[in-house]
Amino acid sequence: MQNFHYDQSESMDPSVAKTVASWLDASTPPNVPTFNPLGLSLTTSIGATIVGGLTGRSLWDWLYIETLAVNPDFRGLGIGRQLVQRAEKIAVQRDCVGLWVDTFTFQSPDFYERLGFTIFGQLDQHPGEASRLFMMKRVQ
Repeated sequence: MQNFHYDQSESMDPSVAKTVASWLDASTPPNVPTFNPLGLSLTTSIGATIVGGLTGRSLWDWLYIETLAVNPDFRGLGIGRQLVQRAEKIAVQRDCVGLWVDTFTFQSPDFYERLGFTIFGQLDQHPGEASRLFMMKRVQ
């Protein structure tokens, strides 16, 4: 029997990540859209200060919002809403049927609910007494 060795690190070497992704891509049907990263930031017009940002990726026909954050000095101005709405437009351009996000009960699930997201899954006691919520919104 073959002996195997685990290499563990805080981040995967980009060449290893590319190889692993290529194996997954090879088993994906040809008519399924592939992984497409997304990065958005919103800046002030004066000084180009970054006031908010969103990262994510579309995979097949859904766009996943990985991170959404707004500079504390600029919260309450609708910046988060603007970023999500821009991501929705990009999802439509990419022929996605919707967006999804995971958040925690101590973060801002009500923010996403106000934007039309609904809960489709929940992990209780993760972390501690909080819950992790999986939310989605259809755009097509």
